[in-house]
Amino acid sequence: MASLSERWFSRFSDDWEDSSTVRGFFGGLWQIGLQIVLYILLLNLTDSLGITSFDSSQKANAVIIWVAVFLGVLLGGGVNYLHYTRERFKQLGRTFTYRTTMIIGVYGLYLVLFSIHPVHGIMFALANIVAKILLLLGMTISRKL
Repeated sequence: MASLSERWFSRFSDDWEDSSTVRGFFGGLWQIGLQIVLYILLLNLTDSLGITSFDSSQKANAVIIWVAVFLGVLLGGGVNYLHYTRERFKQLGRTFTYRTTMIIGVYGLYLVLFSIHPVHGIMFALANIVAKILLLLGMTISRKL
């Protein structure tokens, strides 16, 4: 009997993973759009639960902002670049446990940074999304040339 990840990913063709195809490019944009929606929903959830507030009296820590931006770029661009270019990471990315760990790690880190100060979480999310968009565009352009 096939594993859950094998049953799920065998339904998709390689066109979904290849960003140089139209299907792969728009599939990547669709995923980025869904991640933006998830970041906004988590922002609203933490605000409505009172985990954090947009109080302007507390100043954001500049060091944590830079760490958040670095981690956002690393997790948004660096890890995804390895998934596009290295076969081992591509195979690893198809496993259920790896995907679950990455999702919990990225959005958990976002919530932790957001609970420290909203600016930290927002900067992490922006860096993560911008890195993913630039990587998708860069991989699409480089494969077309």
